[in-house]
Amino acid sequence: MEEIKTLLETQPLFALFLTIALGYLVGEINIKGFSLGSGAVLFVGLAIGGFAPKAAPPALLGTMGLLLFLYGVGIQYGAQFFRGLTSTEGLKANLAALLGVIGAGCISVALVPFAGMPVDEALGIFAGAGTSTATLQAIIAAMKSDGAAVGYSVAYPFGVAVPILCIYVLNAWLKPKIEQPAGQVIETAEVLLSNEDFLGLRFPQLVAKLPAGVAIAAVRREHRNQLPSEQLVLKQNDVLLVTATDKVALASAVALLGKLDLSGEACMLDYGCAKAAMPKQLLSQHPQLQMHLFDVTETYRTHWNRLVPAARQATHETPPDWLAHFDIVTSFFALEHIPAPRVTVAHVAALLKEGGTFYGIVPDTFGNPADFVVIDHVNHFTVESLTHLLASTGFTQIDIDAQAHRGALVFHARKGTAPASLPDTAQVQRRAHELARYWKQTDISILAAEEAAGDVPVAIYGSGFYGAYIAQHLHHTERIQCFLDRNPFQQGKDLHGKPILAPEHLPPHIHTVYVGLNPLIAKAALSDQAWLTGRKVELQFVVVSQG
Repeated sequence: MEEIKTLLETQPLFALFLTIALGYLVGEINIKGFSLGSGAVLFVGLAIGGFAPKAAPPALLGTMGLLLFLYGVGIQYGAQFFRGLTSTEGLKANLAALLGVIGAGCISVALVPFAGMPVDEALGIFAGAGTSTATLQAIIAAMKSDGAAVGYSVAYPFGVAVPILCIYVLNAWLKPKIEQPAGQVIETAEVLLSNEDFLGLRFPQLVAKLPAGVAIAAVRREHRNQLPSEQLVLKQNDVLLVTATDKVALASAVALLGKLDLSGEACMLDYGCAKAAMPKQLLSQHPQLQMHLFDVTETYRTHWNRLVPAARQATHETPPDWLAHFDIVTSFFALEHIPAPRVTVAHVAALLKEGGTFYGIVPDTFGNPADFVVIDHVNHFTVESLTHLLASTGFTQIDIDAQAHRGALVFHARKGTAPASLPDTAQVQRRAHELARYWKQTDISILAAEEAAGDVPVAIYGSGFYGAYIAQHLHHTERIQCFLDRNPFQQGKDLHGKPILAPEHLPPHIHTVYVGLNPLIAKAALSDQAWLTGRKVELQFVVVSQG
């Protein structure tokens, strides 16, 4: 042991990285959902510091680490901090934090007369209990003594461990249901630039007009792709590759750049607007619009009131004076949820002025096969069926783009009379049969993999649509031990009564994993996974690729 101690004390940088590595490994240990995480580095450091006291790194390294830590916190949470200064919830949280800090400070100061403790040690306990290294540095600089470091070193382990234990106990006791934001997935769309408002603009001017979170990754001009530059001047029929992590923001950008003319003070209705995320995006770019909102529930009134007056809102039924009132009606991912689409679209036509525009987006059944089995999608659209629906309910000049938005149909039509003709259904029937065969083959693949695996514990990689689909089609669901998911917002939840874990936490006795990811990306996503190294895990790609 003396040799190891000597090694650590003579090689402080080796001791530093050894502490970090061991702390990371200890932090990954999960006991019934409880783990120390990065806080385990502290406890490993205490152990190594106690074993080899002279292994401490140079003081400059500690200062640099503190500066990097403070920089990282500031960069990552700066936006949330300033939002917290203006929102009601943020002010409440800041007030609670302030009261907590004041309370801890008062108790620490009270230790001076009541416990006969030196002032610098009491202040060090205050800094350590709050795990605030920056506070410690300020105390040492002000007091010009090392007593604060003694109090800090005593209190710091409790400042780390006690909150972790309290959160674990409270979570197990109260079992709070916290709504987590969805994990971010990059959505893409190809948009033919046809809005005259953007023609002739330089690329930076275009970017300034896009909704927040939307980016242009590439521009295709005359069949040649190019990266956008500050000198690029936009022309008619440029094709823009638009990306965003927010589906609503992407749809808004598609509407802005495409064939939806939002110039002037157009009277506009968003039909089935939910929280009015899309109207909010459009109004941020075109505040002159006379925006109206409609949905079948009162649930979203609080969101609406921030955007438009009550006279421009309606639920359940539209007011009689809204008939033939609108220049534009939009509907984004709403028609698939409506039981009687023909009645609804005919009603939209009645709300529009003659020549008014109906613009919207619906899932593409053939472009996104998962749409066919989503439980709350009561309608499934193809280019042919959507064309017939619009033509038979009072629309003409119908344009449907199946390429602009991945897995969706973007449609644009004008109110007007035109003879409706029945579409050629032969092509639709052929593709519908292919879709039915696809899902049947997937079911067969799932059951064949289950039979081949035998009576062994299994896990499912993916807790989204495909993972849930696999679980629902297995005959022996009792063999499922857990779901695996990279999304930190999914980890810690349950699906079908089974825990959702990080892939690294796959129990060692499980050697069969069914892959529940989109088959188009599944093999690429799992091609280089560190958690599989050294483990005998067989990945079963049971969801077949279409075509």
